[in-house]
Amino acid sequence: FDWSTRVDRCASLFPRSYDNMADADMFDDIIMMEERSAVLGARAGVEHGQKTGREQGHGLGIQKGTHLGAELGFYLGCLTAWEKLLAPDASAVAGLRRLIEDLLETDPGNERLFDKLTKIRVTFKKLNSNLKQHQGVESVAQLGF
Repeated sequence: FDWSTRVDRCASLFPRSYDNMADADMFDDIIMMEERSAVLGARAGVEHGQKTGREQGHGLGIQKGTHLGAELGFYLGCLTAWEKLLAPDASAVAGLRRLIEDLLETDPGNERLFDKLTKIRVTFKKLNSNLKQHQGVESVAQLGF
């Protein structure tokens, strides 16, 4: 650890001219060095925290978005199969498809996005259960999310 390098760095950040100054004023920089260092450290910490937060948030967004996309893809795949199997009686399936299409058109920043996703999950489970009981269609809920 080299104190002279640290002092030079602080002095370069807060340059002052000592011409025509009283001796007491010359020591202000030394006395205030700790406070200035704390301010510089806090500023650097905030900048580092913001950068790290953006990076972690980006990674988490990609992870959660991928999971959500896989879940919706699963639901759409089931819907496609059910529509082909139940062609004359596909009205129950059409409602779930509309819910999913509505979700896909929703702005990702919208607070209601998760409410819509919950409604899709509940509707899918109900539809899956009803089809298994009433239509003889094999349940796919054990494969779900």
